[in-house]
Amino acid sequence: MHTIIIGKNHGNRSRWMNELKPLIDDPYGFYTKSIGDHDLGGIRIYMLDLRGEQLCDESTFIGTCINKTPEAVITGYNGIVPALRAIPDGAHVIMDHLGTMDEISPAFQEAVHGLLDRCTVLAALTDRENNYLAGIQNRPDSICFFAETDDFEAAEKCLLSQIN
Repeated sequence: MHTIIIGKNHGNRSRWMNELKPLIDDPYGFYTKSIGDHDLGGIRIYMLDLRGEQLCDESTFIGTCINKTPEAVITGYNGIVPALRAIPDGAHVIMDHLGTMDEISPAFQEAVHGLLDRCTVLAALTDRENNYLAGIQNRPDSICFFAETDDFEAAEKCLLSQIN
């Protein structure tokens, strides 16, 4: 089973994930890191391996968001795929976060679905309409919580039941 946190805005989704992530001992997976400011020319976005070197450089660069318009870069997405494929079966995995920019890389999407097939996952998703994100939300083994409307304690209880 998987605990999926869905949020329209970054603040609520991130707050929930920041409170849930410490409940998982020694997780695998990734997180995104944004550097910059929307009001000062935009942000650069990086995808960092939870267990690897966490350097914000061109190898981990996945895109920009300028004037609230994201633009993805495929090399960063494809760069983390080997680490995702190497995660052992049955591991606890954090994916923070999945969104519409991920559509640029079929290899990344395949690796994400592979982890959902063989691991226990805590994931944050952008609340947007597309086939990739809907496919994650609609899996019979995904339990989804909406950060803007659902009860945080229910999500916490769900995650604890999955990892213990």
